[in-house]
Amino acid sequence: MLKETFYIDGVDARNFGIYLQRPIEFSEAKPIVEIQSIPGRNGDLVFETGSYENRTGIASCFCLQKDVEKAISAAGRFLMAKHGYRRLETSDDPDHYWMARVENSPQIAMRLRTLAPFEIGFDCKPQRFVKAGENAVVFTENGSLFNQYGQIALPFITLYGQGAGQLTIGDCVVEVKELDGTLYLDSDTQNAYNNNGNQNLNINAPIFPTFPDGEIQIAFSGGIERVDIIPRWWEL
Repeated sequence: MLKETFYIDGVDARNFGIYLQRPIEFSEAKPIVEIQSIPGRNGDLVFETGSYENRTGIASCFCLQKDVEKAISAAGRFLMAKHGYRRLETSDDPDHYWMARVENSPQIAMRLRTLAPFEIGFDCKPQRFVKAGENAVVFTENGSLFNQYGQIALPFITLYGQGAGQLTIGDCVVEVKELDGTLYLDSDTQNAYNNNGNQNLNINAPIFPTFPDGEIQIAFSGGIERVDIIPRWWEL
């Protein structure tokens, strides 16, 4: 079996007769900047926003199926089963994954060209997410984490305990008014919640915790007994 492949939401494209000719080609990450022109002054002012544009990914593929019509239908269902961003993994980069949106289904190209090559386009978020960053790090006492990837990560944090408490991550302090078992802090969506619903009013935090480059100190007190952190490391 040919080795080069890709996976969408954990499902191997080869299961549907889709094979890669070569690794998927991703465009470079481009920073988003704001340009301002000032009358009477040469040159523009450039302001960095700290964010990046989406990338494109082009998968050059071919189909290996005796029954082409069956392959067309199966490939279409596989690629277009869901709208929006989906997890994309590639065999040539087993340590990372992308959040990508399938831009086209190859049914027409496959039908017209039979088993000739065709392309699948992906619209990808700029981050190359590190799979190791999906593993929870458990703290039962104060400690630290080290961000070696050079990009600010937005962690998912679970607090365990009873009563009021305080969580300090770097310079960020989160005051928890009442902890009753479990509280989730999602720095990506800027939400605090538990099984009873939204808990944003149950915390005082000027900002949600982030993990900049380097070592990050983690401390907790009061009713907080344990902290689990999924760091969500990523790089470009």
